[in-house]
Amino acid sequence: MISVVIPWFNRAELKQSLPSIISCCNNIESEVVVVNLGGDRHILRDQVKEFIHKIKILNVSGVNGFNKPTAQNI
Repeated sequence: MISVVIPWFNRAELKQSLPSIISCCNNIESEVVVVNLGGDRHILRDQVKEFIHKIKILNVSGVNGFNKPTAQNI
């Protein structure tokens, strides 16, 4: 299985990129994981609402701002 890990912290681009990411992952055994690094959960929910059943969301507390290595090592 391949895990596609997307670090996220209040960026609007996620809503635009998810359709193509999910489309690519449909043909292989994979999962899409959005790692929320202390971003606003309401903003994230609004951005992923169309794909909520196709992705996993991990909310990480105690992180102050974007930290890509932390997200990739969850």
